[in-house]
Amino acid sequence: MKAFKKTPETERAENPRVRSEKRYFFKVNLYRILIAVLFLVLWELVSGPLIRPFFISKPSAIAATLVKWMSNGSLLFHLQITMLEMMIGFGLGCFLAIGAGYVLGMQETLAEVITPYITALYGLPRVAIAPLFVIWFGIEMPSKIALVTVVIFFLVFFNVFTGVRDVNPELVKVVRLMGAGKIQVFNKVIVPSTYIWIFSAMKVAVPRALIAAVVGEMISANRGLGFLVAYMAGNYDTTGIFAAIFVLVILAVSLAYGINQMEEYFSRWKSVG
Repeated sequence: MKAFKKTPETERAENPRVRSEKRYFFKVNLYRILIAVLFLVLWELVSGPLIRPFFISKPSAIAATLVKWMSNGSLLFHLQITMLEMMIGFGLGCFLAIGAGYVLGMQETLAEVITPYITALYGLPRVAIAPLFVIWFGIEMPSKIALVTVVIFFLVFFNVFTGVRDVNPELVKVVRLMGAGKIQVFNKVIVPSTYIWIFSAMKVAVPRALIAAVVGEMISANRGLGFLVAYMAGNYDTTGIFAAIFVLVILAVSLAYGINQMEEYFSRWKSVG
């Protein structure tokens, strides 16, 4: 009879440390669920007897509103608009910021000339320039994309720029002594060394991108989750406001989880050896 051969996955599953980590995460997630359930139960009980539902609504009413929005398709419609604005603006902002961060990080003279202007623009409140984007691009999607792009650019740029400047110069010298050219140094040393800086910035940037898209929609729009919040607020519909906020929270958590998974994937080289 042929002996059973353990695969790396099987050996990892049988590792005591791995089993301990699984138990720990299970316990943490269980506590999180219990806290959420307790909060919702208390909210439901308090709304009415102690606090008027007009001010805080109640989870059952919020759930009913969400079911209604999902059944008539309005939730998916507004969610798609906000997601599209956010993702396009986020991608464009990251692309421009990472490119500028690498270029200025490796060109010291150019960085000395350009960085003060970028710092000055970074100090401008983005909400204050949102009306300008409405004038330039209208109330449709391009103005929201422009606002998200500007917000994301500055958040990511400074992290990438600092990460490039933080690369160990001795490591670069060693790689060059081994015969590596500029492209190889960039691909094998500078880019991997800045992964942690890029993903740290992206973790902060994801919720900011969502906030920028929603704020832009609240200022001037006729669709999107921000418009939905503003519309419900204009009708003094507390339940509708909470329902829209709940969707935004779920969206933000999901996006943050996605960024964490991407970081683990691109940083897996650290565990080699």
